[in-house]
Amino acid sequence: MKTNCFGKIILFAVLSLFSFGTKLQAQTNASLDSLFSAHEVTGFLLLERADGSILCTDSSRLDEQHLPASTFKILNSLIALEEGVLQDSSSVIKWDGVERSWSLWNRDQTLASAIRYSVVWYYQEVARRVGRERMQYWLDTVGYGSAIIGEEIDRFWLDGSLQISPHQQFEFLKRLQAGDLPFSEQTMETVKSIMVRGQGDGWTLYGKTGGGSNEFDSIGWFIGWVDSNGSIETFVTLIQSDRQRGRGTQAMRVSRDALIQHGILPEGSVLR
Repeated sequence: MKTNCFGKIILFAVLSLFSFGTKLQAQTNASLDSLFSAHEVTGFLLLERADGSILCTDSSRLDEQHLPASTFKILNSLIALEEGVLQDSSSVIKWDGVERSWSLWNRDQTLASAIRYSVVWYYQEVARRVGRERMQYWLDTVGYGSAIIGEEIDRFWLDGSLQISPHQQFEFLKRLQAGDLPFSEQTMETVKSIMVRGQGDGWTLYGKTGGGSNEFDSIGWFIGWVDSNGSIETFVTLIQSDRQRGRGTQAMRVSRDALIQHGILPEGSVLR
């Protein structure tokens, strides 16, 4: 396990409690609301500008918790690398031979391809290899959302056992950007490198989609940040939609339009 010293991990655990307990000062911005109407969905969007100002659609929803769905793949990747379950972004897990509805999933996957195509079976196998005890340790140490695994080690981020709010997503991203999570620098840099979803002249967008539903929730996420020549602007988008698939893609489109609207991305920017 490539962890830092014990004392540093304890310090990070204490800091995480304070970080996720702080009150986020966000200003309601009506122009962001219009984007959801344009995409015919409802939801919430949080955007931090490079000057530190924070805009959102409805500050009362900052601390609403929802299943993280595939946004949990960010933390799952960090844990797997730190625990030595995976060695690097090219670590392969063999396809189990089960035909799934998305053909891109029906092949061997690397960590890089699994996060790019949001391959559920790959990350379920990762979670099984990490195991309940170590997974719980990292959820608690990072202070990730509700930190509840529930009954199934390979479904807790999908079935609603684990919950996270937009505020908590935001704080987690900020700590990852700054290298302030209790993982090695190599682990964090590897995960950041596989989160790239778009690049252009002077800018790189890092992000992760997520979508899922249970009896209480039907949501899509797109979370991440844009680095424009060292200037960082962070976003968390949550949509609520009854669509069976593509909720994460919907959230990504809303996010892209918000970033264009606020001059963070140029017109015509393509995200993948």
